[in-house]
Amino acid sequence: MDPVLLTIARESLDQRSTVVTADLRDPDWTAGLPRHDYDAVLTATALHWIAPERLTALYAEIRQVLRPGGVFVNVDRVPDDGLPGLGARLGDVARRRRESRYTAGAVLSWEAWWDHVARDPVLGPLLEQRRQVFAERHETEWNPPLSWHLDALRAAGYTETGLVWRGGRDAAVAAVR
Repeated sequence: MDPVLLTIARESLDQRSTVVTADLRDPDWTAGLPRHDYDAVLTATALHWIAPERLTALYAEIRQVLRPGGVFVNVDRVPDDGLPGLGARLGDVARRRRESRYTAGAVLSWEAWWDHVARDPVLGPLLEQRRQVFAERHETEWNPPLSWHLDALRAAGYTETGLVWRGGRDAAVAAVR
């Protein structure tokens, strides 16, 4: 729903990709899709704003728009409940590494990135639209552990579920229809 990020996606992806504006909190979000047989659905740092009961339903809805064998990947803050101490230490290492990269000017911090967007002639004017879209849309941020995601995906009917990437506290959880 973010007009800034949707514009970046539309300009960055090729013809094989479909960028859709949808409120995933709305059970009718699939009505806006041009088709219902996707090879893959990717969400990135978007689902932690959705309430648990809605997220469980959303996982099943995403499964329904995938073709058999299609893949869903959710990249977000996903704590590993099997390794809480190590996970916290890895998160601290990742945070320190990120901070040193910010200090060195190698990458922009979250705040600096949005400052950069504000100065962009195409994206800057979209910031007011973004503020309006998100004025009252976010639920409380919620980061369930890996086991919760895997259980919810299995309950939604996916045939395979698992972790495909981890970087500190962030992870990519995948499921196959």
